[in-house]
Amino acid sequence: MRRVILSIILLVATIAEVNAQDKTLYYMTRVPQSTFLNPSTNPEFSTYVGFPALSNIGISYNNSSFSLVDVLKKGSGLQKDSLVFDVNGLSKNLGKMNFIRLDNNIDLLSFGFRVNSFYGHFNISSKTSVGYNYPKGLVDLKNGNYDFETNRPRTIDLDDMGVNGFSYVELGLGLSKVVNEKLTVGARLKILNGLAAVKTSKFKANIVTSDDFSKSTINVDAEMFVSAPKLSFTRNAEGKIDDVSFDDEGTNGSKDYKFGSNLGLGVDFGGTYKFDDKFTFYGSVNDFGFIRWSQNGYKLVSKGAYDFNGADITPDENGDVDFDKAMEAIADTLKTKFKPTDENAKFTTMLKTKVYLGATYNALSWLNCGALLRGGFYGSYFDPALTLSANATPFRVLAFTLTYSIYNRSMNNFGAGLVVGGKPVQFYVVADNILSRMVNLKSDDGSSVMVPGYTRSFNLQFGINLQFGSRVKKGAQAAQSKN
Repeated sequence: MRRVILSIILLVATIAEVNAQDKTLYYMTRVPQSTFLNPSTNPEFSTYVGFPALSNIGISYNNSSFSLVDVLKKGSGLQKDSLVFDVNGLSKNLGKMNFIRLDNNIDLLSFGFRVNSFYGHFNISSKTSVGYNYPKGLVDLKNGNYDFETNRPRTIDLDDMGVNGFSYVELGLGLSKVVNEKLTVGARLKILNGLAAVKTSKFKANIVTSDDFSKSTINVDAEMFVSAPKLSFTRNAEGKIDDVSFDDEGTNGSKDYKFGSNLGLGVDFGGTYKFDDKFTFYGSVNDFGFIRWSQNGYKLVSKGAYDFNGADITPDENGDVDFDKAMEAIADTLKTKFKPTDENAKFTTMLKTKVYLGATYNALSWLNCGALLRGGFYGSYFDPALTLSANATPFRVLAFTLTYSIYNRSMNNFGAGLVVGGKPVQFYVVADNILSRMVNLKSDDGSSVMVPGYTRSFNLQFGINLQFGSRVKKGAQAAQSKN
């Protein structure tokens, strides 16, 4: 099963270039891409054109429960020059349910323009969202199947583990309207075309050990949907999966991708209300919609009880447990138990809807302070965040934002955004966790890579815009509303 899941994750994660940082960008209204978070936002200039494929590139990684330094420790003995996986460190940080999520986005084409009190905007974007959710019971395998309090076998619960993700192309058409000097509203309709998806619709599993400890059994009742071009399965005599691959010829599995076959719809809507000269309130809902997958679909099922040969959790001479080897034992048991039952399966995935509520206070003519509540809906998991920001425009060609967020059960998330230029060229960059220390990860072949080690989330977004026309001035919106 692990091969199937890993192959699908790699497919989905590499088709697009990667929903980026939203908490800091929301109040960076000088950046046209802030309209993607609140469609009622009016960009600074009357016309903008996103530099093709470079106007909005973003990548976002979020982990609900741990940072790298929680689980990677410096080894001892023969491993003193290496980092080892600390299962105890992982277990201490897990909740009942946990997730790891990767989102990415690239705008292929975008532009916007103002006509009187209306502002229209258009975009074609490639987007991907992949998430893996797992219960704490998965890591509790390290404690074995013996309950020392009752002196009886212990059942290990693996319910609700799953992979959910999709990659798609979005065509967006938005329009905002200055209703009066206080209120601006906006909405965006998005036509979606799905590229690839995986959806775990059900996963019930546990490991049960007999009273005499002579036998362990994995009980599974799982269902997964997959859609991908040229996906091919190798099957055994029982028709169950031996291996998964991507057939370049498309002769043994799903066919070439056909544009327009996996269609969906999405909507964004929002509003901005200027209470007085000091306070402005904001609210928006993003990505409310779905994709219907009708091409290259498979339904994979596994239901039954299978003998489990056990997982070796014996510590080595340094006291370390090879957790990956233990997971391999479970994967070896399950990987041949999934069977494609429908090669023309159709299914629906919902977009990851997000809700924003916030306000800003104009402290000075060039400085405002903001607070933002954000909630993301990822299936049954609700992902909240609170962000405080300071948004400054000290010069016409320079603006910056500093943020502090409480997010992913952590309180050390400091972000920043920078905007340089204006007319005709603007460059912006937005990042989360700018104070996170980096960790050097070394592989067995001697190569290494620096990654953020002290944070549970990492977000980066940047782009180049071309801007033309008149600049928004004080009172301009009110004047527009009277036209």
